[in-house]
Amino acid sequence: SRGSVIPIMLQQLLNEKPLTVTDPHMTRFFMSIEEAVSLTLQAAIMMKGGETFILKMESLQLADLLKAFHEYAAQINAQSPDVLVVGKRPGEKLHEELTFPHEADALFEHEQFYAILPRPHLHPAFQ
Repeated sequence: SRGSVIPIMLQQLLNEKPLTVTDPHMTRFFMSIEEAVSLTLQAAIMMKGGETFILKMESLQLADLLKAFHEYAAQINAQSPDVLVVGKRPGEKLHEELTFPHEADALFEHEQFYAILPRPHLHPAFQ
């Protein structure tokens, strides 16, 4: 990621600049600092080595985030911001995914997160 969109948009709002967004229909996952710390601590306790831990999260459409910023602007008596749609960069996805179908057989589901277990790497001669 090139940086968290929320602090960037907050600075744009406070500086009366347009809110820049790649695509309002784009969906992204967001994690708070507290959630990141909790996931890190849980992973440190549970890990055996090589796992990938992923917090269970709902995706958010960027249009909903823009709406929240417009509502926040009204609450703080700031000017309602314009929106500048900049478009997707090459290779950028419209919708992110937490996990992928090819990981299903190595996926462990916990109440709050997923763990993808490591797969042994075979030498090409043995595949």
